[in-house]
Amino acid sequence: MKNPNNIRFIFTPIAVILVIGFSCGKDDKTTDPQNSNPVITSLTADPDTFYAGSSSIITVIADDPDGDVLSYYWEAHGSHLMPMPSGSNTMELTNCCPIAQPESAVVLSVVEDGRGGEARDSIELWIFPSGSR
Repeated sequence: MKNPNNIRFIFTPIAVILVIGFSCGKDDKTTDPQNSNPVITSLTADPDTFYAGSSSIITVIADDPDGDVLSYYWEAHGSHLMPMPSGSNTMELTNCCPIAQPESAVVLSVVEDGRGGEARDSIELWIFPSGSR
């Protein structure tokens, strides 16, 4: 006959791990049920193709149906990218280091309304080695 205490020693740690895992993934923002999310109407890069050592200006245009003041956050995913600190609806992105071949980069814009609403959009850019002009 199996000892029921052995099963408890197996299942208790698994249950604790599951509870911790599911609770860590929750967002602690409270969303106002009367709030509408901001809407991104445009996300552009000027230029959307640039050479290593130069830069591009990324601009997001967003509106909030409730008239809330918007906050802007940026992330850049790509090799050797340096996003310049922002906080506004524009961000300067530069490629800090030489590259050997063309590389793509993705820039994510997050617009928040301060009441739990947000909008996200991304744009892809291309960076070319500076000697390939």
